[in-house]
Amino acid sequence: MVYEYKTNYQDFLAAQRLSRKASLRRRILYYMFTWLLPILGAIAAAIVVWDLILENSGLPSWGATLLILFGTWSILLPVSRHLRMKRLYRLMKNGRSEEDKVVLELTPTELISRIPDRSEGRFLRKAVLKFVEDDQVALIFMGPTKFLLIPKRFIPLDEWPQVRNWFSSCDDLAGDEPC
Repeated sequence: MVYEYKTNYQDFLAAQRLSRKASLRRRILYYMFTWLLPILGAIAAAIVVWDLILENSGLPSWGATLLILFGTWSILLPVSRHLRMKRLYRLMKNGRSEEDKVVLELTPTELISRIPDRSEGRFLRKAVLKFVEDDQVALIFMGPTKFLLIPKRFIPLDEWPQVRNWFSSCDDLAGDEPC
């Protein structure tokens, strides 16, 4: 089975959302850094403003300084996350345009991911740790945080059962090793 596809920034963001859902630890860290710490930072900033309004409510200057630093850091977390996502996408594309295609080939024993005239990666079926999908993208995990991204719109709907079967079946492998 050979499939050609292109990726864009929206696919990349969908893959990041799906990869967060694949692990409880990553989901907890995401909510902590995206929601909990910015809310605590806003509360810290509100305490400092309240102290300034009341003029000398007993908050020591070092406490106010720490609250201001924590508030600034945690409120800037969502902004830095957005900038990190843009940088990671540029690194993933590695100078390629949006129109460059990626070729995915599934043979009976290995998965081949190829960028024509640039690179090729060959993975035995045993190297695939996990396969997860949603309605937009499918991810093939090769490590805890490393995955191949496949936009679902480029593979016909009637071929997805074959793709899922390739990742779920290990019948033709030798030995008792998991795939």
